[in-house]
Amino acid sequence: MMSGQEELVSVYDVGLTNKTEADGMAVARMSAFVATVMREMLAGVYTVSDRDLFKMLLAAHETEGWRFEPSATAASVDRSLLSAT
Repeated sequence: MMSGQEELVSVYDVGLTNKTEADGMAVARMSAFVATVMREMLAGVYTVSDRDLFKMLLAAHETEGWRFEPSATAASVDRSLLSAT
């Protein structure tokens, strides 16, 4: 979606894979329906490595005692890492 192309881009098109421990988000290409619904609401996209997800899982457990599904920890990425559009 962020590519600006009408055709939906696959993660494979940009050198990524959808092999991840964050299986709640493991899709290679979003559906056309989701793209239509999200087009006006989406502010940015990012990827997080499994290694970083597990670091965040460990930190959440050690500091707060929280237990998450790996894909849920992607939301805890520092927002300053996202570039303004």
